[in-house]
Amino acid sequence: MGLHTNAVTATSSTVQHRVAYLDGLRGVAILAVIAVHWRHGFQWFIGGSVGVDVFFVLSGYLITGILIRRRPSYGAFMLARARRLLPALAGAIAAGLLLCLLLPDPPVSAAEAFAGALVTGLQLTSISRPGWDFAATPWSVSWSLAAEWYFYAAWPAIVAAVGRRTWSPQQARNRLLVGAGIVYGGSMLLSGSWFYYGPSGRFAELVVGGALAYHQLCPRPEHTGRGRQVAACVLGAAAVAWVVIGTGGTDAAYRWIGLPVAVAWTCSVIVLAMSEPGAALIRGLAFKPLAALGRISYSVYLWHYLPLAFLANTSFGLPKPVALGGCMILVAAASIASYRWLEKPFIRPHAATPPVIDVRTSRKTVAPADTSGV
Repeated sequence: MGLHTNAVTATSSTVQHRVAYLDGLRGVAILAVIAVHWRHGFQWFIGGSVGVDVFFVLSGYLITGILIRRRPSYGAFMLARARRLLPALAGAIAAGLLLCLLLPDPPVSAAEAFAGALVTGLQLTSISRPGWDFAATPWSVSWSLAAEWYFYAAWPAIVAAVGRRTWSPQQARNRLLVGAGIVYGGSMLLSGSWFYYGPSGRFAELVVGGALAYHQLCPRPEHTGRGRQVAACVLGAAAVAWVVIGTGGTDAAYRWIGLPVAVAWTCSVIVLAMSEPGAALIRGLAFKPLAALGRISYSVYLWHYLPLAFLANTSFGLPKPVALGGCMILVAAASIASYRWLEKPFIRPHAATPPVIDVRTSRKTVAPADTSGV
């Protein structure tokens, strides 16, 4: 029998499947990304690019959990991903095209805008940016979504192969971590641009997240002491310090320090929540405003940079601070609208995903809702 036989499902209409701290993690991640893009001349917050590392680990964790629990067909899985992610992306692409065509002094010509829309829609920006220096402005942040799509294309077959083995969850977790380390080590040889924007290093982070999903099936002691809480807090402080004083994503220090710290912190928080869901850090991440921001983080990610691309050439006759303030309001309104009409209708109902019960420990593990998107 394969590894999938280690878990059985139970139905309950009252189980709350969204885990608030995961939304809080997304909220922290999107704040870091906003900080690096909106810093405008400040020497601080260059390290905010580690926010995408948090998103990648979370996505690998959640997507692998979905594949283990539901075991969907490949076509059903890819269709679900498309339904979840593409409507909001299409909205951002359409809005960017209209702005490029209607506003004076756009950041790119109409031809470049259409080319960028095509490259973005085809999920090629993770390759076009480092490969031929085409950022697909004003959708340049879509490179991370493209990298995830490459992961989606390959990962179901890998999870299925793991399920056919007689590996224990510990063996699956450990072998995935070794594989992630090998991929990451190979990616270290790439140029700064290929390492940051390209798919290989990101695949390593996503696989680490996948390993966490298998770790969730491993037996765990009832009492773990304060070590995990201390580790998560120390790594969190290091991650915050990196956001404030760290270097950019294409610098060598990022691959040696910034990314590993962000990945280690994300893993430590998820592991802590598995064993001590009432820990102070987990409760803090579940803070309602932070979790609310996390719930709309995909739309915020798609929209937060778009107005900045147009401010690069003109402030529309307004003082720069006023123009920036107006952009903030626009981003907030557009993100909320995108979530309400282009995301929420396609998020699967919570009741569709039952909790997982580890039959060796009789522990119920609440399965997060399918809200991954960045």
